[in-house]
Amino acid sequence: MLKSVKEAGARVIDYRMAWLGAAAMGSIVLLVNLPHGMASASVAALKQAVYTFFFAGLITRACERLAVMEKDRRVTLTLAIVIPSLMAIGFTYIVHSMRGTPEPFLSTLPTILLAPPGFAWWAWKKRAASEPSG
Repeated sequence: MLKSVKEAGARVIDYRMAWLGAAAMGSIVLLVNLPHGMASASVAALKQAVYTFFFAGLITRACERLAVMEKDRRVTLTLAIVIPSLMAIGFTYIVHSMRGTPEPFLSTLPTILLAPPGFAWWAWKKRAASEPSG
């Protein structure tokens, strides 16, 4: 049963990117909020890590699907960068605007800075892999 749940989840979540993103973003948010005390920083970091695991994995999978969807390479790559970036930034800010994060904007800043180039790289990689070589 667990195997079928994992396989079903893999259709919508990129697990490898989800784990990497959760560890990286959770660590950054911990450091950003550490001046407010370990308890507050830990709450913010845990929220970021859990959010990143589920939503970033899902948004990354959406980026992949957008990158290979249409024939026009420029349109699909633009959509695969802009839509996931806006989703990631917006959702991250909403999560950190809820109680427990001392610095919501500063906690969202890494996503603002890293999401667009990250999604650009991922979209280009997936698009290139989907096109015939030659």
